[in-house]
Amino acid sequence: MISSLMKDRVSDRAAIARIIREEQAIPWYADDPPHEFRGVSPEDISFEMARNCDLYLLIIFPQYGTQVSADDSRSVTHQEFAAARAENPQKVEAFIAIQAFAVAEEGKAPGAAGIRALIEEARHFRKGHNAHVFNNLEELLELVRATMHGWE
Repeated sequence: MISSLMKDRVSDRAAIARIIREEQAIPWYADDPPHEFRGVSPEDISFEMARNCDLYLLIIFPQYGTQVSADDSRSVTHQEFAAARAENPQKVEAFIAIQAFAVAEEGKAPGAAGIRALIEEARHFRKGHNAHVFNNLEELLELVRATMHGWE
């Protein structure tokens, strides 16, 4: 599953999906959910894909997503990450834009606290995951390709 901020990232997510297809796997992402999830609410699609995917690709960009629930201040991506990790922490790979560190550190941009929390959870010493840092889309795509090659 490809999990990231959706706003302004449609072409990035589509490029990642192409790499996944090139590696003979089926990409799951909310922009184009698999057939078995059609007709299900977007919220249910997100969390079912996160729980049921074989490999969960968390992509942290320098913008934090929107809070969609009064009960949970985390973004949808952050909640999907928690669902995937609860299901099977070994299936999670994190990719962090170098610019996200600057936003989290400065702390002034909207969502900076959320970005900081998500980065900290993804990189936690004991409970963290493989966390790859990228500068641009080309680097991200190469990291995803390498991850797909090493994944079984």
